[in-house]
Amino acid sequence: MFHQDEFEQASYIYLDIIETRNDITEAWRGICASFYFLAKYDEAVAVCVHPKTNLKSTFVDGFLKAFEEKMVVGENQIKEFQTSMVTHFA
Repeated sequence: MFHQDEFEQASYIYLDIIETRNDITEAWRGICASFYFLAKYDEAVAVCVHPKTNLKSTFVDGFLKAFEEKMVVGENQIKEFQTSMVTHFA
């Protein structure tokens, strides 16, 4: 499902796997990435840094960096929108 861009469905499958076998690293990576692509950034980070994931620090660091970049882009978009609204209604 994940490779077909069905991230919502994939997230449910990964969660099912984790409930029965929380030692499967691929499922933890999959749920992190699924949440990320669904723009559920808070959930993605929470899962990614969960101590049971056993994810390598390189994956976690890369994931957190991507999350930070998304947040900066989002903040910039909000600021641009706010500026355009002020200009439009001023």
